[in-house]
Amino acid sequence: PKPLMIFIDPDQIRQVFWNLSMNAFQAMPEGGTLTISTRRVDSKRQKFSSQRAFGVEIIFQDTGEGIRKEDLPKIFYPFFTTKNSGSGLGLSIVQRVIEEHFGAIEVKSDRKGATFIINLPFDEQGEKRTAESTERDGALPPSAKREFPSALSRTESLS
Repeated sequence: PKPLMIFIDPDQIRQVFWNLSMNAFQAMPEGGTLTISTRRVDSKRQKFSSQRAFGVEIIFQDTGEGIRKEDLPKIFYPFFTTKNSGSGLGLSIVQRVIEEHFGAIEVKSDRKGATFIINLPFDEQGEKRTAESTERDGALPPSAKREFPSALSRTESLS
């Protein structure tokens, strides 16, 4: 399969992954499952109005407590928290980083857990460089370090 190239700041996206993962683990005090997956998004697969027609979707899905319906509109506000400790900045940082990458983030939640869906646009120049370099000498350019395999899926279970 063709690599899905996105242009990102690795340190900022690492922070997004950390914040979403920590929230998921904290929402599963008795254990559970966090599944992180990626896939190509095209106009036929759009689920949310804020998604771009073409890009990469990164999904964090946990089997935790979920987010209360009345809290959903506030979760991205700075300093909003439902926890006894913490700053309430984690999800506002996540949203800011994703928007700075010209992406969007949305959340769905019920009693079976929460799902955060990140949509980031393709790096069309990176895809072009990859195709040109591969055609020329069979090697991938340095920008290939920013790729997400289209079938990437990882599940971690807590006991």
